[in-house]
Amino acid sequence: MRGNLPIVVGVGQVSDRSDDFAVKREPMALVEAAARLALEDAGCTGLSRRIDSVRVVNMLSGSAYDDPPGILGSRLGLQEGERLYTTIGGNAPQWLVNRSADDLAAGRCRAVLIAGGEALQTFKLAAKRRVDLPWISGQRRPHSVGDDRQGSHPLEWNYGLQMPTQIYPLFEVALRAHEGRAPDAHHVHLSRLSASLAAVAATHPHAWFRDGKSAGEIGTATAMNRMIAYPYLKYMSSILEVDQAAAVILTTVDEAHALGIRRSQWVYVHGGGEANDIWHVKDRSNFHSSPGIPLPLDGRTPRVSPLRRVSRSVDRRGAGGQSSSRP
Repeated sequence: MRGNLPIVVGVGQVSDRSDDFAVKREPMALVEAAARLALEDAGCTGLSRRIDSVRVVNMLSGSAYDDPPGILGSRLGLQEGERLYTTIGGNAPQWLVNRSADDLAAGRCRAVLIAGGEALQTFKLAAKRRVDLPWISGQRRPHSVGDDRQGSHPLEWNYGLQMPTQIYPLFEVALRAHEGRAPDAHHVHLSRLSASLAAVAATHPHAWFRDGKSAGEIGTATAMNRMIAYPYLKYMSSILEVDQAAAVILTTVDEAHALGIRRSQWVYVHGGGEANDIWHVKDRSNFHSSPGIPLPLDGRTPRVSPLRRVSRSVDRRGAGGQSSSRP
């Protein structure tokens, strides 16, 4: 077995649903708690001394922090080393895993801590109750890695296309038309799809909503389930207002052996894929497809070793960066 194979050896996750400000925590406190759980999960007291890279996902609720990865490393008592903070993007967690696997396999790191979290539920509650939160003040912009382009173009803003609730409905309606569904049939389809996801969430301890709503509940408009943006009712829509954090620790087979981390903790990173779609909606040839999504797993893509990731772009301008989660 190759000693430089990257493996996940510890994971941690935190969900805080309380609405009591006496116990609510700032974003970095949630991230720290998740990281400590990941260290505990690994079951190795010496692992923290080997972590030489801390990588944190951009936090929308963390504008007051000038160096989130540095703060996290300091709070955990980790040695000095690399500190990375990403730009905003839903692809950032997987991008960090892919990049970390590459760096570990190449010998650039011994062990990597990846973490991220938000306290947007607390932010929302504070706004409603007019409570001042010291950690939401400030306009610092820590140095970040990744693609920092605006998610939409000024020309799109002129037509009210900027937020997901303004753009995603275009994709949904185009997808319905492409698949030949009548509006009522597509509404039933969305309701059933959402119910299948809700059924999975009902069994997961960290899902924010665990009530397992039925397709009928999800698809029926009520005062509590209003239309957000056609064709999406509220119960079909995701939310940002959660207080959650997660962390993973990656290292190599050789390091795990040396530290005595039990084999049952090892999860191999077999491979990773990244693709960059055409960035701006105005430049896309249609709204019903996303060429970037299948590229990393496309059978026409040359095979790569488990230690390499596929990174391709369909952006006509050839811009760098990855955006695997952009529809």
